[in-house]
Amino acid sequence: MLNGTVRWFNRTIGAGFIRTDDGENVLFLHSAVKESDPSLIREGSRVSVDVLESQHGFTATHVRAVKLPG
Repeated sequence: MLNGTVRWFNRTIGAGFIRTDDGENVLFLHSAVKESDPSLIREGSRVSVDVLESQHGFTATHVRAVKLPG
């Protein structure tokens, strides 16, 4: 599981991109969001993500909001 930041997310089309802390851009679809409250996943949100590499690049399989300390 990697951590990253949601860089862009369009709820209308149900897709977005996450920039991992390792610097990779990862595509994610709304179906990959594993939150009881999907509104936690928005631009600028910190997330943890499982990633698969395919012929089309990196794709997220599980996206969860990261709760920051404080």
